[in-house]
Amino acid sequence: MSPCQFRLGRSVANLARVSVCLCVLMPVDAALAEDSLVDGYWKPRASLPAGQASQLPEYCDGAYIKPKFPYPRSIDTSSYPLNAEARAGQYWIDGEVILSGDVRMSQGNRSLETDRATLDRNTRELTLSGGVRVQEPLVAVQGAHASMNLDSQVATVDDVAFLLFDADIRGTASALGRDEAGTLTLSRNNFTRCEPRNNGWRMSSSNLEVEEGALFAKARNATLRLKGVPVFYTPYIRFPVSDKRQSGFLFPTVKVASDDGLDLELPYYLNLAPNYDATLIPRYIAERGAGLAGEFRHLSPWQRTTMTAALLPGDDGYDGVYEKDDFERLVAEGALSGDFDPADRWLFALDHLGGFGNVRTYVDYTAVSDRDYFRDLGTDLEVSSQIDLERRGEIRYNSGGVHLRVWAQQFQRLDEITVDPYERLPELQVSYDGSLPGGLEYSLAAEWASFTRDNEELSGLTAMVGERLHLEPGVRLPFTWPWGFLTLGGGYRYTEYDLKDVPDGVAANPDRGIAMGSVGAGLFFEREVNWFGTALVQTVEPRVFYLYQEFADQQNLPRFDSSTLTFGYDQLFRDNRFSGLDRIGDANQVSVGLTTRFIDARSGRQYLRASVGEIVYFRDREVTLGGDP
Repeated sequence: MSPCQFRLGRSVANLARVSVCLCVLMPVDAALAEDSLVDGYWKPRASLPAGQASQLPEYCDGAYIKPKFPYPRSIDTSSYPLNAEARAGQYWIDGEVILSGDVRMSQGNRSLETDRATLDRNTRELTLSGGVRVQEPLVAVQGAHASMNLDSQVATVDDVAFLLFDADIRGTASALGRDEAGTLTLSRNNFTRCEPRNNGWRMSSSNLEVEEGALFAKARNATLRLKGVPVFYTPYIRFPVSDKRQSGFLFPTVKVASDDGLDLELPYYLNLAPNYDATLIPRYIAERGAGLAGEFRHLSPWQRTTMTAALLPGDDGYDGVYEKDDFERLVAEGALSGDFDPADRWLFALDHLGGFGNVRTYVDYTAVSDRDYFRDLGTDLEVSSQIDLERRGEIRYNSGGVHLRVWAQQFQRLDEITVDPYERLPELQVSYDGSLPGGLEYSLAAEWASFTRDNEELSGLTAMVGERLHLEPGVRLPFTWPWGFLTLGGGYRYTEYDLKDVPDGVAANPDRGIAMGSVGAGLFFEREVNWFGTALVQTVEPRVFYLYQEFADQQNLPRFDSSTLTFGYDQLFRDNRFSGLDRIGDANQVSVGLTTRFIDARSGRQYLRASVGEIVYFRDREVTLGGDP
C-alpha cells in the first residue's frame, strides 16, 4: 500500500511504510512482561549522571528515568489529534479503520505501540491486539489486549504490567481500567518499589485505585509478602503515589529473626513545612521491647541539616555488656552473680552542611549507647554502621588565594580496641597561594593542632599528648600544553611539638626540618577507535616523577595522625608515603607509570581505565611508623 493520509472524524492518521521494524509482541508470562517494561526506564547507578547518582541513598542500585513528554502534564489529551503510522492500513466505507504491523500512535502526551489497531469511526472505539504498550505522564503499561474510547478516554488493558512513574511502583494486574475522570483501577494486582528483578517484598490486593492527581493510592484486601511469604494483611491501606510530600503512614518494615522474634516498625511521616519535615518510627521487638526512633530534616538557602535519634528503654535482651542468654549461662556456670538489669539503648546523629558566601560549615556527629548497638538493633535511618563513629565539625573560608579551616574531630570505637584514637581539639589550617613573574607559583601553609586522649593506663610514646605546629613554604614552576605537562617543585617542611606525659629520655619540645624537591612530567596521546559500533577515544598517558626528600630521625616523635597508606597507582606520585604530618618519609626515587583510557567520543563517559607503574628507589628508606627501618 502506498503512503497516504486520511481523516478519522476529528483526528488525522498518517499511514506510511517504515524501514525500521519495532517488535512489540509482548511476553505472556507476567514476570517477564514486567521486566520487559521496566528495563526501558531503569538505569543502574553507574549509568546515571553524577549529580543524580550522588542524591541516591546508599542502598539504591539505580533509579527510574522518567520520559520527557511534549506537552504540559495538565493538558486534555482528548483535545489533540491522533497520529498513527503502520506497515499496512485498511479503510472501510462502513466506518472501520484497521492498522497492522508495527503500529505506533500518539495523541497529546500519550503514545502507544501495538501489532494491530482497529478504530470504529462511528463510536470512536479503538481496539488494540497482539500486544500493546502505552506510555502516559502517570503510568507506563504493557498488556496483551486493550480498548479505548478516544472521546471519553475510558480504557481497559488485559494481563498488564505497569510502572507508576511518580511513586516508582512496578507490578502486574489481571486488568487495568480508566474511567472518564481519569481514575486508574487495577484488578487482582501485585506491586513493589524494589529495583527490577528484586522482589524482596511485594504487596498484592484485590483492587488498587489511583485517582488522577491524587497523592495516595487505595488498596483493598492487601497482603504484604516478604520473599513470597505472607506476613501482613489489611482490608484497606493507603500509600503515596506522588513525589509531593504528605503526612501519613509509610510502608511498615517487618522482620523475623531467630534471636529477636518479630521486629516491626510503623513509620509516620510529618510534612511540617515546605522546608522541614520529620519521621516518627515506633518499633516493637518481641524479645527486647518497644522503642521509638525519629528523624528531623531542615533545608534553607544556606544549609541542609538532618538530626536522627532512637531510643529503646530497658532492652530485655541486653544489660550493657552481655546478651541475656550469655548472662544467664555465665550465672549458671558461677562466673557471674546477681540479677539481669536491662540497659537503655540509644542513638543520636547530626549531619549538617552549610554555606554562606565564602564560608562553608560541616558537622558529622554520631554516638550510640554501646558498641553492640548496630549489631543488635541496626537502623533504617540515614546512619551507617562502622568500626568507629566519627564526630567532626569544621568551618572553611576560601577567598582568592587564602584558605582557612578550623575543625575538631573525635571517634567512638565500636570494636575491641583498648587504646582510644587521638582527638583533635581543635586544628587550625591556614594557607596562601600566589604567583610571581615568569609563571612561578608559591605557597605558604601553617597548621596548628592539639591532640589528646585518655592516657591514664598508657605508657611510653603512646601516652604522649600535646600540640603540633607545622610550617611549609613551597615553590613550583608548572608548564602545561595540550600534549603534556612539566612541573618543577620544591619546599621545606618544619614541624615543632609541645608534648606532655613524655617518657624519660624523650624531648618534650622536639622539632624537625626537611627539605624536598620534585620533578614531574607526562604526555598525552590519543586515537579514535571503534568498539562494536561505538565511537571511542583511546588515550595513552605515560608519566614520570622524581622525588628527593631529606632524612630526619623521627623515632621519638608521637604518632597523632600518621599511618601507612594503602598502596595504589596514585601513590606513585605522592610526595609523602605516610598520611598525616608526624612521619615524613625520606626519598630518593623515581616513579614511572602508564595509563590508558577508553572514552565515549560523544558523551565523554569513561568505559575503561588501566594503569601500571613502578617506583625505583636509589636509596633505602629509613623512616618508619615505628620499630626498625
